Amino acid sequence: MRQQARNDEAANKLRLDALALEDAGAFALVLEAVPDEVATGPECDGQVLVSYDMLRLFDEFVPPVVKQYGRLANDIVSAAEDYAAEVGLTIWNLYFEMFPESIKVPQVFFFLRHWLRRIPGPLLIVWDGLAAHRSQLVRDYVTGLEGRIHLERLPAYAPELNPVEYVWAHLKQHELPNVRAKDLWSLGQMARNKLRRMRRRLY
Repeated sequence: MRQQARNDEAANKLRLDALALEDAGAFALVLEAVPDEVATGPECDGQVLVSYDMLRLFDEFVPPVVKQYGRLANDIVSAAEDYAAEVGLTIWNLYFEMFPESIKVPQVFFFLRHWLRRIPGPLLIVWDGLAAHRSQLVRDYVTGLEGRIHLERLPAYAPELNPVEYVWAHLKQHELPNVRAKDLWSLGQMARNKLRRMRRRLY
């Protein structure tokens, strides 16, 4: 996110564009990342600050033009961890996410970013040789994290070493063998409910 109208020419163009919009019938204009003397600051009619940005509830990306008044993401995660330790919740759990399409690089990024937000400290991820796992984009992303994630690949043709295979086998053979879903959404919902029931058995 780059600041706009940083020189006199750009600022004048922005003002002319705003006047043209006013002539076209616009009654308000929201501008972002502009200098105070152009359209923000105490002389402005109103200001917008997103609460998630202000309180830093989303820690993965911080817009450079946002002033933050707290760091609640860290406090919320810390409070949840303290609660889990106090009441004796197990560290063993089953986490899952279902996608309607095949797993490719975007889904892998979703997975990695989710765990970076959820678990502090270095992560060891053991996964199979899926093409998306071996992609250059994923390798570059992990390298850029400077040791935050360490990857280990399971041997080829060794599904018995992958616990996910046992989960899916149990789901298909014992939980969903005779299910007749009316559509893809219903099948996904049934699978989610069954996986949640399996997850409760881990405690």
